[in-house]
Amino acid sequence: MNFVDTHTHVYDPDFKGKMLLVSTFLGKKNPLYDGDEDSVERVLEIASQHDNAYAILGIYPEFAHEMGGANGVAIDKTVRELCNIIKSASQKVVAIGEIGLDYHCSPAREEIARQQELFRAQLELALELELPVALHIRDACGVEEVDAF
Repeated sequence: MNFVDTHTHVYDPDFKGKMLLVSTFLGKKNPLYDGDEDSVERVLEIASQHDNAYAILGIYPEFAHEMGGANGVAIDKTVRELCNIIKSASQKVVAIGEIGLDYHCSPAREEIARQQELFRAQLELALELELPVALHIRDACGVEEVDAF
């Protein structure tokens, strides 16, 4: 039987590689989740150093607020950059994620629209690259008219 841990933040200093050692011992394939832009290089470095480690790369929905608008980075440009990173490390990237919608803090309508646009763009990228996705969906707290599901 093979096990797959789909969500490990082993680049976090608190882990100090312990999860990779446990995963190696158990024979797991261990995707490393990239939660933010600063950790992409670290995740790919760890994945390249271990035969049983793979990367899941994507743009988390909470970063959508930084995109669009007058001062924001364009979603299509950011997703193309993600595409280039994934293609350059194609043997080690096994999925796109965590992507989705997060309305936990009841975001403004403009942010909801940006999250949806970012989610669609990454789903299209997953189709283009024939990769599965790791989803993150979180609803608003008790706000019925804002439904991420």
